[in-house]
Formats: sequence, structure tokens, C-alpha cells
Amino acid sequence: YASYKEGYVVDENSFEFAHPESDVRNAAVNRTKNIMTHLSVLEPCYYMIHANQHYTWDFDGYKSSGMLWWETKTYYKEEAVKSYQTLVAHAATLNGGTGKVLIENIANEGATSSSFSATAAHLKWFCQQCPGLGVCLDVSHAVVNGINNPATMMTELGSYIKAVHMHGNNSANGRDFHLIPGYSGGLYQVPPYSTVDNLNWGAIYSALIATGYRGPFTYELETYARDCIPSFNNMIHNYL
Repeated sequence: YASYKEGYVVDENSFEFAHPESDVRNAAVNRTKNIMTHLSVLEPCYYMIHANQHYTWDFDGYKSSGMLWWETKTYYKEEAVKSYQTLVAHAATLNGGTGKVLIENIANEGATSSSFSATAAHLKWFCQQCPGLGVCLDVSHAVVNGINNPATMMTELGSYIKAVHMHGNNSANGRDFHLIPGYSGGLYQVPPYSTVDNLNWGAIYSALIATGYRGPFTYELETYARDCIPSFNNMIHNYL
């Protein structure tokens, strides 16, 4: 995951796949290739990476303004494509190419529909530019700040979805709470955040089924002792 850093910073743990400076971008790609190579012994189906949310999809002001790239807080989707294409090609060399690279939609505090990887249109464009690339759809990320309707997002992405992260949230929140679907407990009693999951899970499951999806189904959850039994009973109920 690439967190924004003010100024030109080369961090040994950076995963800045869309960085306009080639040395930073290449370091991130090479680091990821090394991780993929080590993980290949597990024969994974997918290698999932995070895109970045902190920059604007179509902004190219620094090219004409004379500003330094970090003054614009902008990354470029064309640079991300270079990284993703390289990682997809590397995955093809591991275990006969059985493991595919996925990018996850990202939206958290401060995200808007113009954020770099927030919408289905953004993710689909990346996949079209990088044949073999797929999407890990995070349902809770989809609704942060009311940016997306997750069921609609699933319909728009269709067969590009290869993995899912299922967890509850409240679409009025600017955060990603990792709630168990249907949760209505008492966590995070700090205004203005609500802890009640208000997602329409019937519509979400129906949309996912309609895409023909048969891939991994991952609950990405935070756990709290007093809520474990009722929460996991609720989770089991989703399958009944």
C-alpha cells in the first residue's frame, strides 16, 4: 500500500506504482516482483496489490505549471499502467502463469469520485490497458463517502472481479470500519461515525452472483470480544 509522503521520498517500504519518477516506480515494482517470486512457492491464484487513492484521476497540471510533482499531490494513471504491465508479465513467469495480479479499489478518509482508484471506470480502464490484470473488489471501500453503490459497481466490473473483500460499513462515513455484515453493535461511539452497517447485502450478493463470480470470498473483519458470538451468528445467517 502506498501512503502519500510530502516531498520526494524514496522509502525502502514504498509501493508507489504510479510515481512519475522512474527510480521510485521501478523500485516499487522490483520489490513487488521479489515478493511475488517468494510467494510463488505457495502456488497462489492471485497476487493482490493496492492502487493509490490520494491523487486525482485526470489532473496533469504539473506538466504545464512548472510545479514539482509532489506540490500537486498527483500521480498518473499512465505510470501505474507501466507498473501493472510489468507485474502481470512477471506473474506469467511464475508457476506457469497460474497466479494473476489484482488491484484493489481504494477509498478512505478524504477520498472522492475523482480519487485515483475509487470507481469501476478507473479499475476497468486499468484492466483494459493491462490484459491479464483483474480486480479485488472491496465492498466497504466502495461506499466510503457515498462514492459508489457496491451492487452497481459489481455490475459495471463484471468478469473483471476475481476476488472480493466483504465487510460492512455505513455509507455516510468517511472511514472503512471492517464491520461484520449486518453489524449494529456499539463500537466507535465517537461522533460523527455510525457503527450500524447499512449496506444492502441482498442487492450486493445478487449482483455478485449475476456476474458469474465463483472466486474467493473473504470477510475482512476486525474482531471484538463482546461482539464475536452475535456477529458471527449473523455472518452464518448470510448463507442460510
